[in-house]
Amino acid sequence: MNETSFNLTPGTTTETQIKLLRSKRAKKTKFDGLEARTSQDLTISFVKDDSEVDTYKMTIAVAQDAAVKPHTIIVKGLGVNSSKLKGKAISVNVLAPQMV
Repeated sequence: MNETSFNLTPGTTTETQIKLLRSKRAKKTKFDGLEARTSQDLTISFVKDDSEVDTYKMTIAVAQDAAVKPHTIIVKGLGVNSSKLKGKAISVNVLAPQMV
């Protein structure tokens, strides 16, 4: 994942790619996917990219009535071996819409 900070306005959506980096020891470890913890103002979803190993597409959607403030997303692994996957913090700054 190249970006760890996003600036979005209420009612918008963005996508980014997350690639798991594994040590030799963890190459065969199976995960049940990823989950995100964040405020109710954001909706986070993950879709596994079957064309590339250990890659997911993450979609961040900001609610139309989201509070204009910084939000933090914590991305973690799911499943029995999730403790072997280090969590990642992502910052989403919800900005006031620009008047034209």
